[in-house]
Amino acid sequence: MATLIERVLGRPAGPQLAEFVLPSVASGGGALELVNEGDGRYDIVDKAGRSAVTPEAWSQYLYFRLSDALKRKLGQRAVIEVDYFGREFATFRLQYVSTDEGAPYGGLYKEAEQRWDGVSTEEPTWKRARFVIQDFDLDRARTQNVGASFRMEIRQDFHIGRVAIGSELPKDVTGFTELAPLPSIRKSPERVYPIWWLFVEITNLCNFHCTFCPDEIMERKRGLMDFEDACKIFDQVAREKDRLGPLHPIKLHQMGEPSIHPRLVDIVRYAEQEKGLPIELNTNCSLLTPELVDGLYDAGLTNYILSYQTPDAESFETRKVKNKKLTFEIYLEKVRMAVERKIATGASTKLEIDIMNTLGSAGIQIVGANSQADRVMLDWISFARKIERKYGLEPKKHDLNFVDGGFRFLEHDADTGRYEILPGVDILWKELHTWGNIIQGESIKQKVDGYCPAPNEQFVILWDGTVTVCCTDYEGTLAMGNVHEQSIEEIWTGPKWRRLRETMWEGVLESKTCRVCKGVEEPELVQIQV
Repeated sequence: MATLIERVLGRPAGPQLAEFVLPSVASGGGALELVNEGDGRYDIVDKAGRSAVTPEAWSQYLYFRLSDALKRKLGQRAVIEVDYFGREFATFRLQYVSTDEGAPYGGLYKEAEQRWDGVSTEEPTWKRARFVIQDFDLDRARTQNVGASFRMEIRQDFHIGRVAIGSELPKDVTGFTELAPLPSIRKSPERVYPIWWLFVEITNLCNFHCTFCPDEIMERKRGLMDFEDACKIFDQVAREKDRLGPLHPIKLHQMGEPSIHPRLVDIVRYAEQEKGLPIELNTNCSLLTPELVDGLYDAGLTNYILSYQTPDAESFETRKVKNKKLTFEIYLEKVRMAVERKIATGASTKLEIDIMNTLGSAGIQIVGANSQADRVMLDWISFARKIERKYGLEPKKHDLNFVDGGFRFLEHDADTGRYEILPGVDILWKELHTWGNIIQGESIKQKVDGYCPAPNEQFVILWDGTVTVCCTDYEGTLAMGNVHEQSIEEIWTGPKWRRLRETMWEGVLESKTCRVCKGVEEPELVQIQV
């Protein structure tokens, strides 16, 4: 007897190796499992007389785990069919573990193309989408969060009633003729999303006045966050992390140089070891000492971003260093020391050496030509080889023709332009950041319409407890509250933040900060002095 879904949509095409159909939660011998934990918790509701699953209000994904036996049967090719309730194409993004390491996050969350029949309806009905994947990475032990092999990311509410996965290309490809556009990045204000990036600015004091940073023009009060206040923030985050986030390591900066804080190592140690919270630390490298670096490594620091940026004496002048005894040569040795101490101590901390990419910049020039970048890369590879010999590491193979002119580093983004020189040590060419159109150009035409994902993803705590919605809001003009007066959850879900999300959803930029950030250069209009 045909099931309801078969009568409505027709039988699935091609052999299905595993299937998930509501209301049943077990199928394929458990080969395909919908995970109900972490940021992938779900509810079961009724849609047009049929059970459907949808992410909880605080969840952002539906995660699917595959058994080892199913992985062996699939290989690299998979056909995934999804029955969903909607008016047109499915509004979720299906992201899978890919062998394509050039894709975002090393291919861990590559987005699959969606095909559907192209038939839209005024009222939502049950429909079917198909995803044909040719580069599924199921051979290695690489998985997404909660051990998943693929997930559905919610941007707008969606409901699904069936997921099936097979290995053979379907025979009825003519039934899925339309390639769906990638669903909008806009996130519905009706939902509460977990925080992606949590910034905790432990100080906004800095000993540099870099040309490419708004430190010199920042007017808000400067100071240091008390150690006890930082601990209270971490206590709160640790209690709510599974539900509230953040999804990525906590960043100990917004403005300022964190190494100025006298209790930096204690702060990192408390978060990492006492609360199990991964920390990412940015530094301009000027205050690095073997004692500080070893202390951070011993504290369990997860990510250390060495904001090297200026790779020669001429560009180093743009840092406007207060300590005139700090020459470029001394500065370079500090950066190299941090790298060597990682290898010498066997620290698990991941290091990233950021160098400024100003290719195409009309103003600030640091490294603006690929030939210049190639020379810098060759110097760092030479240094890495010395470290390998000194500590008995297996030499990393480098294609010098690839490095010297073949790859063109400055033409890649943060996902594809990363280059490993030693185990756990990457060089990244960091594109010039204009701090919301403040650094580049003397005039900007403010834009009143637009959208930004930051209010649904970022939570920025300034040193005095003030909370803003964006990491480029260096003055804290978009203040939503203060963590000394309200909890993180109260601020994140409060009416002020919700109002901002609603206006973003409607495509309206209410604040001057947002209008300038989304604006375009037009000299004859609004003058913003830098």
